[in-house]
Amino acid sequence: MKRRLSEIEEEMSSPDFWNDQKRAQELSSERNRIEQELNAFVKLEENLSDAEVLIEMAEEEKDSSLLSEAKELLSSVEKQL
Repeated sequence: MKRRLSEIEEEMSSPDFWNDQKRAQELSSERNRIEQELNAFVKLEENLSDAEVLIEMAEEEKDSSLLSEAKELLSSVEKQL
């Protein structure tokens, strides 16, 4: 997706990009969709990383509230997937 996004952005930077309105709109829509999907993946990665840290902290500190928080994050990730 990152490669495709780069291709689209390169094409969009062309001076004659808007000469073909239909193509320009299609590419703009595709770029927006890809950006949204990439942002969703980044958020999932962040939540997984946060959950991992919380689990490690819960194990070290024997804190069940941290473990509960990690479970909530993992549940959220599962729903998003």
